Formats: sequence, structure tokens, C-alpha cells
Amino acid sequence: MELNMACPCCSKDRTFWLRALHNILPTYSNLVVRGIQVEDLCCVCSLPGFNHEDRSVTCGMVLRNCQGGVILSVSKGFKGFHSPLQAEFQALLFSLEIVYQEGLLAQQVESHSSMAITQVQKRVSSTSEWLSLVLDINQFSILYGVHSFSYIRKVANELAHNIAKTHSFHEDLLIWRFMLPHVPCT
Repeated sequence: MELNMACPCCSKDRTFWLRALHNILPTYSNLVVRGIQVEDLCCVCSLPGFNHEDRSVTCGMVLRNCQGGVILSVSKGFKGFHSPLQAEFQALLFSLEIVYQEGLLAQQVESHSSMAITQVQKRVSSTSEWLSLVLDINQFSILYGVHSFSYIRKVANELAHNIAKTHSFHEDLLIWRFMLPHVPCT
């Protein structure tokens, strides 16, 4: 294909294609790689509801944009956990996997478990059997662009808590896009 350089439209096309070939278009991922803060980075909240009787857990997660608007709400049940701390690690890992599957980047991950957050930040685990979970969380966080893990009080994580509590009998993955599920007031 030959481009006519006298035509202003052709020079715009040429510039676009050259930028695309050299991977310098200002796409979301290119801006993030260059360290430019993009407005639409998300925050993940995750909270499991742990059942001591059958060792099951329900993860409730809310993905928000920087303005606090809901992008995604998720609930999923899991079985076979030994402790609430192990469930917290699984909830953090599950949240990162959902963010990745949705093609998003999480700037910050929040949890109401200060012990889980501390161990993830230090890349250590109080129990050797959970160290692989902690290392997986750290590996995924590097790949997915997480800048920090933060502790938040349970009352500040009420949306995720209510999702986990309301959908605690579902093992299926439940996803609500751009909205919250109907959750009765507690």
C-alpha cells in the first residue's frame, strides 16, 4: 500500500500505524508501563465468611474504581480450609485471579485481616503450609500491578462482608458487573 504524503488524512494514518508498530500508542497498558497514573485503576476488597463446622469459606469481593464506583461484585464458595487465616490468603489470591480474568489492574488490595496483610507484605507465613499461598499472592501482585496491600476495618469493608454473608451457601462463582447484588440490610 502506498501512502500519499500530501494528503493530511494519509499522514495521520501513517503516524497511527508507526505508533502501533512501535507499540507506543497511549493504550491503558502502555501508560501503566510508563508509570503514568491512569484514573481507572481499581481497588479490590475481599472478605471470606468462614464456617468452622464444615471448614468452608465464602469470598465476597468488590472491585471499585478510584471514585468508589462499583465495577464488579463477586461471590464464590470454597471448601477444605484449616483456619480463617488460610481462608484470608485464599480470598486475596482469588481476588487477584478475578481481577486478572477481567483484564483489570488492581492498584490496592484491602482486607480486614491485619495478620494476613502483614504476612503478605513481609512475604512470610506463620505456618509453612501456607507459605506457598503467600508467595503466590506476591507473585500475582507483581504481575497484576498491585502497589500495596492494606488493612481496613471490617466496617469499612461492609459491602464485601455482606456479599459473603448473603451468598454463603453458593459454591458457584457469582458475578455482578457494574452493580452490587441485592443484599438485605444487616
